[in-house]
Amino acid sequence: MILALPLLASLALQAQPQDFYALGRDRVRFARELHRYGYGELAEIYCTRVEALPGIDAAELASLKSVHMDLQMGAARDIDDPIARKQQLAKILEAKEDFIDANPGSPEAKDVAAELPEIYQLLGEAYANALQASTDPQQLTDLRKEGKDVFVRGERS
Repeated sequence: MILALPLLASLALQAQPQDFYALGRDRVRFARELHRYGYGELAEIYCTRVEALPGIDAAELASLKSVHMDLQMGAARDIDDPIARKQQLAKILEAKEDFIDANPGSPEAKDVAAELPEIYQLLGEAYANALQASTDPQQLTDLRKEGKDVFVRGERS
């Protein structure tokens, strides 16, 4: 199984977008397994290509977007620059909140909603690290205000 994943992934990347249908069902599980076995970049490309397919089922599309956001969150954790990490996490938070609003009551939206505390924690840590790294008084003021606004919004949701 482990050796088959990279082979299937490389085939998926070489295939034309319409050829993804030939790779079988359960694309969401395939994307998650790629990530689980350390092929995050391949999973990212796979999700992007499958999401772009015309006629994809709405439930499957929602599941793939959920996986895609998880992949992006994992990549954001690895960003060394606290300002860049904060910006990426803020984008992901916004995308997750939009996803919840666009898919009310779906199992994926419930899962994404359950993950919000984790992203707020990571975002808080990124703001704290950015504040420690910054020496510019104006940037410090802006970071404090921006952080406060994000967490006030978080308390309301």
